[in-house]
Amino acid sequence: MGVARLTLAVVTAFVAIAPMAPRARAAAPCPSGVTLTLHPGVAGQTGAPSQVAPDIPAGPFTVSLPLYSDATPVSPLVGDPMGSYPLDPYLQTAVGEYESAAAEKTVMKWYVTALTSCGWRASGEMRTNSNVLAVGRDFTAAANPNLQVQMTFGVNPSGGTYIGYAAEEITYPPRPANSYLRGHFRLLRIALGRARSPGNPPSSFRHVTISTHRTIARLVAAINSLTQYYSVRGICMTPNVGPGPARIAFVRANGTVVHACESNPGACGALSVNGVRWLNDTGKVWKLILRDISGQG
Repeated sequence: MGVARLTLAVVTAFVAIAPMAPRARAAAPCPSGVTLTLHPGVAGQTGAPSQVAPDIPAGPFTVSLPLYSDATPVSPLVGDPMGSYPLDPYLQTAVGEYESAAAEKTVMKWYVTALTSCGWRASGEMRTNSNVLAVGRDFTAAANPNLQVQMTFGVNPSGGTYIGYAAEEITYPPRPANSYLRGHFRLLRIALGRARSPGNPPSSFRHVTISTHRTIARLVAAINSLTQYYSVRGICMTPNVGPGPARIAFVRANGTVVHACESNPGACGALSVNGVRWLNDTGKVWKLILRDISGQG
């Protein structure tokens, strides 16, 4: 499950494109035709709902993108380059708009070729009937899955094509040092909750105690490998399903304990360690918890 995404236009079609196998050759750097500087919140949207986390990294964050050969800037914007965005308090965005004398299909084809040749992966496409920028393509940076660009296109009534750029990146603060598990642990205790129905608190817990060093070390390594930390959670529309939460106690030889708790994996879940909230577990830690509590570790 992921953080909810707000769509500002009436999108008549959206298609997610499955990831393709990487090419054998390395992608060339994108020609520096347009450089966008990202800022906290939602660019180009007056009054758009956007909560900015107080610990969002300051930047600056920039992204360089190719520009069609005869394209020139448009100001003020005639369309809405950012038709949707995630409701994430660590979101940083930037928009720009250009126009070209070339036909829309020609321009769009050029951008798809240019971006997929210089480190971007096609990840979706859209059509809308409520924006002059009526068709679009989404791209995700191959080196950074938190960085995306929406390229949108529209027909200029006077001839030619409008070109919209919208860059978005989720920028997390550094993970606190006291959220890492340090030292040797001799016991691992897990209590896994289960609710009668999704969205309700757990009605029962299953308890296990594990003393196998390899199993404990594997879970410790998985938790320590997480890099995404946030203190403010995004808006999630889907309740957690399945078992949870998992309450975990790592017990040292001297009897001291470090506590952790995970409600569910993904951006709509949360993992806290040693009182530090929250770490983003995409599923690696959760799968080990379920494996360990089932006795398959």
